[in-house]
Amino acid sequence: MANRLLALVAFAVLLAGCTHPGHVKTAGSSAVEVRDGHLLAGWVSDAAQLPVAKAHLRVEAANATAITNGDGWYGFSTLPLGEPLLVVADADGYKPLSKSVTLAEDSSLVLNFTLEAIPVKTPHVEMIPKKGLVSCQASVIVVEEEYKTECGNNDPNSKPKIEFTVGPDTAGIVLELVWEAGSPLAQQLNLTVETVGFGDQDQVLASLSGKSVLRAQVNSIQAARFYSAGGIVRSLVSAGSNPDEDESTVGVSVPLQQSFDLYVSVFYVEGPSPTYTALKN
Repeated sequence: MANRLLALVAFAVLLAGCTHPGHVKTAGSSAVEVRDGHLLAGWVSDAAQLPVAKAHLRVEAANATAITNGDGWYGFSTLPLGEPLLVVADADGYKPLSKSVTLAEDSSLVLNFTLEAIPVKTPHVEMIPKKGLVSCQASVIVVEEEYKTECGNNDPNSKPKIEFTVGPDTAGIVLELVWEAGSPLAQQLNLTVETVGFGDQDQVLASLSGKSVLRAQVNSIQAARFYSAGGIVRSLVSAGSNPDEDESTVGVSVPLQQSFDLYVSVFYVEGPSPTYTALKN
């Protein structure tokens, strides 16, 4: 009899210690008791139902904030009643999530959040090896005892077009043109890199000429402007210099056949280091 009396007394003390006698409503995924008499409380978890600690909760237009503990739990003791409230949950590495609630005077509310993780973008490099052939009728030009060529640039075959596609988050491109000259006429080649698909807004991204190896680069600013969502890059390879810009003596016209390799390295998320080259790999 004495033990039963003690149990009843303990139960009465427990009831007296409840700071929020109203009933609990749930607006989340589970019906759980609201702790410590909070008016609004709940848990923040990820897609695997693991707790998200240090998540920030804020109630818009009420100047109220809370932070989840190690269990992912949060609670608000004082909030406006009887009016719609927008509650936003936010945490590093997750997409913000908001829910609307209206609090009643005689009840507590459990409001749970399941946050979606922001995908982590990992820097990586895509290698795109290409091969080509410069084929044209070349005019031999002698400039300071060095043989150069002028290949009828109106002939489309004199400028092989090599196009390749890059994906979103392109942060830079390195193009390296490599060849072994088969004749004195092929000592020098030209490499031009340009955009495709922008109409009147298409631009030349890089242009250079000389002996092997020719190395062109699409920098991070150009990549962000033209290829943040992906796109097509075009490279043009040709032989020769412009005879109108040189004091030259034009000699005989001969066919030129020169093969080459073009090594394209596309960098995603982070651009290439200044010393990067695919030829060392």
